[in-house]
Amino acid sequence: MKRNYNDSSKGGREQGIIDDLPGAQKAALLMIALDVETASEVFKYLDPVEVEQISTEISRVKNIPSTSVEKVMFEFYNMVTAREYVLEGGIEFAQAVLEKAFGFNKAVEIIEKVKNLTTLRGFDVLKKPILHS
Repeated sequence: MKRNYNDSSKGGREQGIIDDLPGAQKAALLMIALDVETASEVFKYLDPVEVEQISTEISRVKNIPSTSVEKVMFEFYNMVTAREYVLEGGIEFAQAVLEKAFGFNKAVEIIEKVKNLTTLRGFDVLKKPILHS
């Protein structure tokens, strides 16, 4: 199913659209937000099939609102941060920290996404620039 990135809506409706985007489309938006050098480094860690999927999605992006890209970047940051908490102190620790930071509902949402991930694979390379820049 082909999705349209050209969404000019605001607020909750836009967030709902971002939430519904498949991973390859979110990855494409994240890659576009990076500089060419960093994006090329990320691609080196991905499987050829993933590179092809993300490249295809990048080629489809037209006139995406900056707020949409920011929402995808924030979601990615939250996922990496939550994963780091899980690695340091387990799910319970991660949930407690996230609840304190974002409230119960958002913490549960983030934890569920982290639980569903087996690895972040190629995107682990982004962890250091995002968290320690």
